[in-house]
Parts: sequence; structure tokens; C-alpha cells
Amino acid sequence: MEHPELTPAQIYRRKYYQENKARQDANSRAWITAHPEEWKAYRRQYYHAHKEQLQAYRRTHYHSNHDAIRIRRAELRQKQYALVRQQEKAWRKAHPEYSRAEVAAYSARKKMAPVCDLSAAQWAEIKAAYGHRCVYCGRKMKHLTQDHIIALSKGGSHTTTNVVSACRACNSRKGNRAPLVPVQPLLLTVAKGKKSQ
Repeated sequence: MEHPELTPAQIYRRKYYQENKARQDANSRAWITAHPEEWKAYRRQYYHAHKEQLQAYRRTHYHSNHDAIRIRRAELRQKQYALVRQQEKAWRKAHPEYSRAEVAAYSARKKMAPVCDLSAAQWAEIKAAYGHRCVYCGRKMKHLTQDHIIALSKGGSHTTTNVVSACRACNSRKGNRAPLVPVQPLLLTVAKGKKSQ
């Protein structure tokens, strides 16, 4: 169908594009990939030159296709959520120590610790400072728990000056009481702490 408001040259270009659409689109995509900065500059220039028309078109298009747009946005959000969850699960599997540290920090926040700034990197430093050993029984272990010298239930903080490495058995035996043996917490770390919450 020809448009009477178009010039013969415009009609020819439209017809040519429709007949060669696949090849033209492929060429356009290749040019955009090879010249990303020029493409961005062109889009910015075009937008500022046709700002009002583009905004009017978008408003009209949104109102005309409101339901379809809402459904598509919901589908995209669901896909994005699933992708983020998948990436998060893979990261936690690859970094179990950081994952455990995050769980411990969450637990401390729930127990209303006055300071809760112990980072996963600081926890790694604490374990290294004690030679990856339990401060109470001296056993060297692959998995150590965070023991709070002053228990969280008694107002202790989740921070470097109140956390030492302990095996699960010693940590359980100590509970919320005084340390089983005198311990010296790590007073200085190189790693940065988390923002206190």
C-alpha cells in the first residue's frame, strides 16, 4: 500500500527495505557491533531532536498495549529473579566460608547485637591468626565456628574483638557462659569490616 504523503524516493526505499529486510538488518547489527560509540551518539542526537514525538509515541503505545506490557514485564522479572538466584546459589557453593559468615552475621543481627560489623574476610583473618585451631582445645580443623567471648544473648557484639575460632564441640560446651580458658581476641585486622547495622 502506497502512502500519498511520501515522495517517490521514500516509497522506493521502503519497498527496497521490505524486499531485503533480513540482509539489511544483519548489516545494521554488524555496523552497530563494530561502532558502538557512534551508535550511542547517533541515538542521543536522534532522541534530543525528536524528544516530544518519541515521548508521545511511548505514552500512546503504553496505553494501547498496557496489559501485554505488564505481562511481559512480569515475565522478565521472573526470569531475572531465577537467573540471580541461580548465580547466587553457584557463588555460595563456590565460596562456602563466605556463605557461613553471612549466615552468622544474619543470626547476630536477629539477636540484636550492638555492633555487627564482622566481615567474611575478617573471619578468615581470625582463623589464620589462630592457626586454624580451636582456641579452647587447640585442635586444628577445617571447619571452625565463630565463638563470641561475650555471648550475643548477654549483649556481646559480632565484631573482631569479640569473636574467636572454636570447634563445634567447645563452642557448644561454652554456650553463653564465660570462655573455657582465657583467650586473647584479635585486636587488629587488615581486612575491612562491614557497615554496622
